[in-house]
Amino acid sequence: MKVGITAQLIMVVFMLPGFVFSQKYVLNQSIDFSTQLPGIYSRPDVIIIDGQLFLATAATMNMTRIFELYRMEANDSLTFMGTLGSAANQLATDIRIATDGSKLYYGIETVEPQMELSCGKNYLSAYSYSILNDKDSSMISDSLYKITSGCPSGVAFVIAVTEGSVTLQEKAKKVDDPSPIFFNGNFYLMARGWSGPVQYLYKMDGHLQLLETIELDLQNQIGSASISQNALVNINGTIFLISGVGMGGPREGTSSIKAITLADDLKTAAGTPIDLVAETGTYYSRVTAARFYNGKLFFNYLEKSKDGGNDKGYIGICRVSEGPVFSDCEHILFQEENAKMDNHSSFDVLNDTLYVVYQSPQGTLLAKKYSPDNTSGIKETSENMVSSALNAQYENNLYTLIIKDISGKVMNRFPVNARGLPQWNGLSLSGQMLQNGIYFLYVMNNRNNQILSSWKTSLVR
Repeated sequence: MKVGITAQLIMVVFMLPGFVFSQKYVLNQSIDFSTQLPGIYSRPDVIIIDGQLFLATAATMNMTRIFELYRMEANDSLTFMGTLGSAANQLATDIRIATDGSKLYYGIETVEPQMELSCGKNYLSAYSYSILNDKDSSMISDSLYKITSGCPSGVAFVIAVTEGSVTLQEKAKKVDDPSPIFFNGNFYLMARGWSGPVQYLYKMDGHLQLLETIELDLQNQIGSASISQNALVNINGTIFLISGVGMGGPREGTSSIKAITLADDLKTAAGTPIDLVAETGTYYSRVTAARFYNGKLFFNYLEKSKDGGNDKGYIGICRVSEGPVFSDCEHILFQEENAKMDNHSSFDVLNDTLYVVYQSPQGTLLAKKYSPDNTSGIKETSENMVSSALNAQYENNLYTLIIKDISGKVMNRFPVNARGLPQWNGLSLSGQMLQNGIYFLYVMNNRNNQILSSWKTSLVR
């Protein structure tokens, strides 16, 4: 026993009346766009504008990548709307889109060809695009070319930095996967710091005139951790940053998906980040879309493989209540075999239907449509199927939660951070089934409906 660590043993064993789960969204259609879009398509991003669903994607043709825009019709066909603006003589890499309700705004990363392992040749630019019914009349409205430059984010550059053959300058940044949002009459693009807690927001007016460069310091929220690809989302007038936050890489590190509250001017963050998806030893990362619809937060994320195998793509859906409190979450596994080089996905929700678009391992675009399951209702496991024992023997209120089946056999155990809670009265264990006997479990503080910790695991009777 370490000196100074409290050895108090508190066993609080309670029987659950069967934990609750519900599959709230169910798959109703899978779509293969390869016949409509033959060739290599990647970096899909979808958005709803004036009641219509639009798809922006990168098309690779003759060793050149360009951005294209399509309208997704009710019969699942795609109508070509035009080629989106990019930079001549540069390789188009990433595109992320937003809207003011009528126009399309987007940020892109372009790279000079045959670039060396050096900074300053990856560029962030912004464009707006008028969406008209006549595709030949659709046009680029405004543009802001080379807002800033950044450093590569690929494996070769990361290795070069790690080995010391490349030295990063102060305030080095990544401009891949820029996070866009239109808020209070202005268009924002966020670029990540190459490492560490400082991020960079570029504020533009509706005509893409640069108004301000904001350095968003998240030191008080994430310490020395870094954030992954991320998304900005407006929830009842407050902007949240939804991102993977972690230390190290997938093999040796850990990362969780968090919601970080931003101030009204987006210059600072407030409060403590809220865990949306967290599990000790697991690496959750790469959020490329977030939407607030009908009182729920929707966001995508990857569960990164620890051994070089397949990363898994999920859509998380959480009910949002005042606080904010994110609760009653469900997690939809939409992709088990991902495209390693371009494992981006996107989605939006139109008339209660969730549209998810992603790249197949073969490089074509696929989509899935999910609808609320209004017939299944709430299901429960049998009475007393699981019990839990909370064993507190460490300082700082770090507990171990032990899940047992009805026979008393230990099924799994997890550390639970319940910092600030003097006792376990008022906590509950809940969960929902994902698929094939995999469950999403979480411990909740019943006083404020705050989720304290959550995990995916397998339970058996």
